[in-house]
Amino acid sequence: MPWSLRRLHGRTAWQDEFVCDRDMVTPLGPAVKAAHKAPHGELRQYAGTHFDIYVGELFEKAVADQTAFLTRWVLNVHSSMESRASM
Repeated sequence: MPWSLRRLHGRTAWQDEFVCDRDMVTPLGPAVKAAHKAPHGELRQYAGTHFDIYVGELFEKAVADQTAFLTRWVLNVHSSMESRASM
């Protein structure tokens, strides 16, 4: 299950791919490949099936990981842009 944040600034691509190791709906291969191709790609793999990530403990873990990813990249880009603007 890929969740992506792409092209926020210029040609840089941030991409966080979330996959479940027993997913029979969405193949793992394309998500893994996309994460490795993105300049700032990150891959998170969870033990479960396609729908396990939408509820319960696995959902909470995925949301925490996604929030950390967005915080890391969005705040980093914002800080970097502010630094350049003040020069």
